Amino acid sequence: MRTPESPWASARTAFTHRPDTHWPTGGCRPAAARRLAVALAALAAHAAATLAAAQAPGAAAAGAPPSAPVCADTVAADLAAAVHAVSATTYLRETDVLTRSADLAAALGGVSANLGLRPSVGLGDGVDFADEVDPLDLIGFQVDAAVGYRYDELAALRAEASLHTARTRLAAQRRADVVEALVSSSRLRVAQRAEAAAEAELALLLTSLATAEATAAARAADPDYAPPPGADLPGAEPELGPLYLREARLRVRQARLALEDARVAVAALRDSLAELGVHAAGGQAEAALGCRLAALPEPGPADGDAHASARTGLALALRVAEAQLVRARFAPLRDLSLEAYYQEGGNRLTGTAGLDLGRPELGLALRWRPTGKDAWSVRLSADIRLDESMGAAVRQAEAGVAAAQAELDAFDAGRAARLNASRNALERAWLEVELLDEAVQLALLRRDDPGEARNLPRNEQAVLRALDARERGLQAYYRAYAAHLTTLGAAWRAR
Repeated sequence: MRTPESPWASARTAFTHRPDTHWPTGGCRPAAARRLAVALAALAAHAAATLAAAQAPGAAAAGAPPSAPVCADTVAADLAAAVHAVSATTYLRETDVLTRSADLAAALGGVSANLGLRPSVGLGDGVDFADEVDPLDLIGFQVDAAVGYRYDELAALRAEASLHTARTRLAAQRRADVVEALVSSSRLRVAQRAEAAAEAELALLLTSLATAEATAAARAADPDYAPPPGADLPGAEPELGPLYLREARLRVRQARLALEDARVAVAALRDSLAELGVHAAGGQAEAALGCRLAALPEPGPADGDAHASARTGLALALRVAEAQLVRARFAPLRDLSLEAYYQEGGNRLTGTAGLDLGRPELGLALRWRPTGKDAWSVRLSADIRLDESMGAAVRQAEAGVAAAQAELDAFDAGRAARLNASRNALERAWLEVELLDEAVQLALLRRDDPGEARNLPRNEQAVLRALDARERGLQAYYRAYAAHLTTLGAAWRAR
């Protein structure tokens, strides 16, 4: 009878492929070695095919070295798909813009109209029912119609400022939607690589489990093998198999759980892109494996949107403050009006022109009732009030104008510095992408080096880590590009 090996030694020999390891049976080591060689060869062939596909004619930019073509389509394809991203919040912002536009149109129009009817029924001591009673002595009515116009500069400016704020929020939301789509596309590539790695890991562990099961079956049928040490200890469960077999099953279950998590992450990112209306292109990560990335064109000041720029908001704030100052100065003269009317019988036509706290207004009214007498009138009236709060209101309004002007001047003075800082941040973000891209190229060269064939699994992991790091750098670049667009007040544009 042969001396049984320890369970830990059995597990180690079942799941490691070191050449100096003693395998449980004479025929297991060559088979496992063959499986490992086949797996590594498949990985190498897949990587070589991917790199060859990326370096095919049409995939590289003119003048780029054959070993590292420029895959300009990688970033450009991301932007071409993401530029049309629209979230539910964007629809709400668009509705708000429409509402504010209607409010501004109403404030600028300043026209009002109304129509009224006032019927009445009554009795009095002057009515003698013994005589013939005129129905108009019992029933009365009056019809009023009026149309007016008032120009309220302060209300119009506030409505315009509200519209500008709504447009700014809409532009910011659209930029945020594109950034979210770009970052999600990058994260999807990372998640897809993690899913592929989890699938490969599960395949290797299933192969190891098959080897362990074959070993356990051979040992169980071999009378020369005694039960492993510890099989009769309290808590041992011999019916579940030897320790190395149970460990193999545990690793397979863990790998299946990891693969499920990876698939859930991929599905969640696909759903996130679908909610934005962006189609997630498949195979893009593999196509860009051996390619260098190309930066997006830097937007210029000409790409800015005047309706969504920060300076427009500050200029509107200054105009609102100036209108408030005018209103405060007109506070003593609350109502100055000129009214004239002409009445013939029950018909009266009235016209008014006035100035109410600096707001010019015009009105025309028509009244009709069954009875009346002829008359006409012209009247000029004013409502003048003075109190101690008016001076304070004027000083407060003047301070508001000075503060708004100072804020606008400071914005203009610091615009060049802000643009330079934003541009420098964008250039720095892309420089980091280039460095990470170079790390990817070095990892690919090391992986494909024939002298590193024995370290192929480790080099494959290094390539995956470099690719994931490059994706994180690309995500930071997308955010820096969006911040630069915000500084310019510009929108995303597909190349």
